Amino acid sequence: MMDNQEIKRAQAELLATSLPATEAIYREKQIVLRVRVRDMTVNDWGVTMHADVIPSSGFCGPARPGVFRFSGAWEVLSVSAASVNASYAGWTLYFDTDLLAEILALAETLRGAADDWVKLSRRIDEWVFRAHSTRSIPH
Repeated sequence: MMDNQEIKRAQAELLATSLPATEAIYREKQIVLRVRVRDMTVNDWGVTMHADVIPSSGFCGPARPGVFRFSGAWEVLSVSAASVNASYAGWTLYFDTDLLAEILALAETLRGAADDWVKLSRRIDEWVFRAHSTRSIPH
């Protein structure tokens, strides 16, 4: 029988083949960015990903020119068909197309206020709650 880490690793290895070039939402504390995933490396430690920020109005966070890197060890990772989350590192990458469309639509209505990240994060949280309550995201 596979343990939890082996299950997460198997899920991550499947994602690693499909995520490159995927558009996603990256959230870390007060940062909400539209990104394009370049790659995802899976190893004994955990996962490491590289992504490019897609400049888009309404998103919040420092401009990160070029590629940025984020990673998480198996002990802090959650992996599903719709997201990868490193709880103690504080970041989540969402790649569900319905969520992406919803967040893009909301972001277009925002005008760069200091609390726009709250509106984006709240909408993401609402979507995650709806998705979990209807069981459309595997747990």
